[in-house]
Amino acid sequence: MIDQIRAGTPYENQTGVSWDDYAHVHFQAQGGTAHALVLLDGRTYHAGQVITVYYSPHNLRYAQLSPSAKSSFTLDWGMILLFGLFGVVFLVAAVINLLSARIS
Repeated sequence: MIDQIRAGTPYENQTGVSWDDYAHVHFQAQGGTAHALVLLDGRTYHAGQVITVYYSPHNLRYAQLSPSAKSSFTLDWGMILLFGLFGVVFLVAAVINLLSARIS
């Protein structure tokens, strides 16, 4: 649940001055109540609103609105494995081509 919303430090971007909004939230975790500061995603939120937060069981003060950190980590490793597999396939094809050229 959102306890309070606050604006972050202003910064300049391409469209002028902007800032990020943060929410002080509390949630139930590991048999107790945890508190965290969550970066909001641009939609309108209000104090008292119930939202879903994703948190690290090792650090309850770190929470976010989406589970993107784990998903992007999995996606990164998936892409590394995929391109690594392509590299191995092309390497094997090159070795076969080289050996067949020497035999001929």
